[in-house]
Amino acid sequence: MAAEKVSLAYGQGLVALAEKATNGGADFPLAGSKKVLKELAASLTEAAGSSDTATAKAVKAVAASATKAAKEPADPIAEFDNDPKATKARTAIDTGCEALGVDTAIGFE
Repeated sequence: MAAEKVSLAYGQGLVALAEKATNGGADFPLAGSKKVLKELAASLTEAAGSSDTATAKAVKAVAASATKAAKEPADPIAEFDNDPKATKARTAIDTGCEALGVDTAIGFE
């Protein structure tokens, strides 16, 4: 399933960022953080396609949040992680996927 692939790619991107982090792992490289979020947004948008299901709408909401966070000048990953709309949408995605037997980490739980 597309959501599963997106989740895996995002997780791998975060791991790669963590390997390059400074300040004891707390500070991810800015350019890399923005790139990971832009890639996440593009992948989610593609996965949702033109569907208008509740899960697809949640996927599109997370994509919009990732796009917005990628523009954050200081800490785009934190901006994305702490966006309440994105958190609600990620939970909806996880719930929808779990109902279909698909394991995702979009909610990062």
